[in-house]
Amino acid sequence: MAGTVNAATLIDLNFNSGTDAQGQSQGNLVFKGADGFQVSFTDDDSNGSNGGNADGVHITNKNYGNKKVGSSDLVLGANNSSTGSNNYHSSGIVGIFNCGVEQVRLFDTDDDGTKKTLFAFDKDGNLIGKTNVASQTTFQIDTSMTGGKLIHKIEFDTEMGTSGGSLDGTVFTRS
Repeated sequence: MAGTVNAATLIDLNFNSGTDAQGQSQGNLVFKGADGFQVSFTDDDSNGSNGGNADGVHITNKNYGNKKVGSSDLVLGANNSSTGSNNYHSSGIVGIFNCGVEQVRLFDTDDDGTKKTLFAFDKDGNLIGKTNVASQTTFQIDTSMTGGKLIHKIEFDTEMGTSGGSLDGTVFTRS
């Protein structure tokens, strides 16, 4: 059937190229996989009281709160409009899939132990599942945790929606 993605299609995001499918490293980023599969990343549009307003995401190894700082391993982090030594990330990361997926897995690279959750949403934006609260671990959510519903969107944050936002840097890398 045209427009569908094979259930075995996998997109393994490696941010070490430093750019998305459009050659961008900051803002609303888009990554493409086989069979027309696509994932777009942005922020949850929350604004922080301690360091700036949500301004998309970026690929970096120079973040406050990122234990990969200074290494050659780049990660995806929430971006904000603040600059300077206290460039705290004020928003969660949102991933939007152009078709439903069965599983999402990511590794939290924050360096201070802030507890986060991976939230999953259906095509209508309804919350269909979430992981346990944890830190510095691999987060995974799949259809066994969503009542069999495909995942169309995720948010990785301290809380769901604009009420979340971690002051230590919401960053992750591939698993």
